[in-house]
Amino acid sequence: MLLLLMMMMMMMMMMVNAVPGKVLNVRVTAIGSDTLSIAWDPRNDVTLYEVRHWELRDATRISVNVTSSTNITLLRLTEDTQYSFQVCLNDASFPVHS
Repeated sequence: MLLLLMMMMMMMMMMVNAVPGKVLNVRVTAIGSDTLSIAWDPRNDVTLYEVRHWELRDATRISVNVTSSTNITLLRLTEDTQYSFQVCLNDASFPVHS
């Protein structure tokens, strides 16, 4: 389980870079048998965040959660399964201007 957690943390860190428009300091804050809590630093210009997660063996089944909070607990995860996570800005709160 610890190995899976370390792999997940490394993948999450690879997905969030310190560039404008990104969510920073994504981190695991708690682990349960079928749950995982993550948090990230707030942004002053954003009201909604989108948290995506999927099993590495089946990247076609992506779960999406939208939240105004800077933390979330993902429920009903399968134990001993590798997941990838992504936290990003939600388009509704951070409009893209052309």
